[in-house]
Amino acid sequence: MGPLQLVKQQWEGFTPSPGTNILDFVNNLQNTLQTSLALARENLKDAQEEQKAWYDKHARERSFKVGDQVMVLKVLQAHKMEALWERPFMVQECLEAVNYLIVSPTSNLKPKVYHVNSLKPFYFRELKVCQFTAEGGDDAKCPEGVYYEGKSDGGVEAVNLSMTLECTQQQQIKELCTSFAQTFSATPGWTEREYHFNDTGNARPIRAQPYWVSPQVKTAIEWEIQDMLQMGVIHPSGSAWASPVVLVPKPDREIHFCVDYCKPNAVTRPDNYPIPRTDELLEKLGQAQFISTLDLTKGYWQVPLNESAKERSAFTTHVGLYEFNVLPFGLRNAPATFQKLVDSLLVGLGESAVAYLDDVAIFSDSWAEHLEHLQKVFEHVREAGLIVKLRSVTYKQSDLPWTPGGSRNYQPPTGQSECYPKLASPKVKETGPILLRLGWVLQAMCTALQQNRCPTERPNQKKETNQNPDKCSSVN
Repeated sequence: MGPLQLVKQQWEGFTPSPGTNILDFVNNLQNTLQTSLALARENLKDAQEEQKAWYDKHARERSFKVGDQVMVLKVLQAHKMEALWERPFMVQECLEAVNYLIVSPTSNLKPKVYHVNSLKPFYFRELKVCQFTAEGGDDAKCPEGVYYEGKSDGGVEAVNLSMTLECTQQQQIKELCTSFAQTFSATPGWTEREYHFNDTGNARPIRAQPYWVSPQVKTAIEWEIQDMLQMGVIHPSGSAWASPVVLVPKPDREIHFCVDYCKPNAVTRPDNYPIPRTDELLEKLGQAQFISTLDLTKGYWQVPLNESAKERSAFTTHVGLYEFNVLPFGLRNAPATFQKLVDSLLVGLGESAVAYLDDVAIFSDSWAEHLEHLQKVFEHVREAGLIVKLRSVTYKQSDLPWTPGGSRNYQPPTGQSECYPKLASPKVKETGPILLRLGWVLQAMCTALQQNRCPTERPNQKKETNQNPDKCSSVN
């Protein structure tokens, strides 16, 4: 303290505090340090327990025995920040609960100690090679068991008619279909009423590797690519975009050749064109006496793509890179584009025809009206350049399951109705509304559900209780 500071304190009337004994100061300092140390250890213990609980939540206990074959996570020599699993190694000795002495049976390297987190079991799998050969060149048949047994050439004669129709009615339907024979084919058509645009903005091209598939699926992919090349659906591509292929089997043993467009779809702007509700479409069919259904042949493939969408539709396979000329399955906004096309196709026919994507239903109150409505729909299909699948079906209303309304009591198909009473009680909160919605749909069509109606009709009311659980759980 300098002389000026002393003068300042004198002017301000500063009174110095009494001095502290050196021993008391040291004792207070030791007590403070001990208290702080105990608090730090307590907080450290809590933090360690929290970190251990978080780690153990996803951790799996692993242990190895002497002689076990393992894979070792080793750091790459060229890139110290990268590691790679190498195999096979063998456990020579268990040093501790988490440390093992590992030796390589194929090299003379000195055994090294590794932590259990750097080890994982090695499983040896036998290599099985499958080979398919076809003789006869272009006349070779498709291999069995590769989704091709159900594929048919089609024809007007393949139209399936209900047995409840009279002979004259069946003959009239066949004559009508024969007059529009060019609209029935197994090869998809081509329309210019709608083009699909794929708006990805300024997103960079996305490239993915093809998925691993079995030899049977590879053969199916090769046959599908050959068919699509012949039909003009695809062509070889040099696009910077690439997505892997997925084959989806259909109930009729045919397949949907789909592409996994998850990554390109993530950068595509959505098209919010509305898709019709199936329950509303069924309500329109409820009072009809005659209903016919048409399935467009590979409906999406009848819609062309614009040039930018073709580049983004590229898919990669083991036989090369291709891109679509037409709308592929799995592309975002594909349902909206196709629904636009079908809605424009049925303009003016809203009172006699409805459509959900590629499925078109024509309904009428009388047979004469039904023939007229079918002819109008066939004319619209022909004018649009579309092709109808050959398995068009004509029903009488008494044959239709799941049709609400009318004076009859409709029952679901036997194979489906048997599974509903076996449904387990919901264990999760989110499952309840789903089962209730299913019950509401079945309630209008199933007499048993009308008689055994549960009081839980409003899932949002938390205070409502089930007064008769036995009655609700037994639906016969």
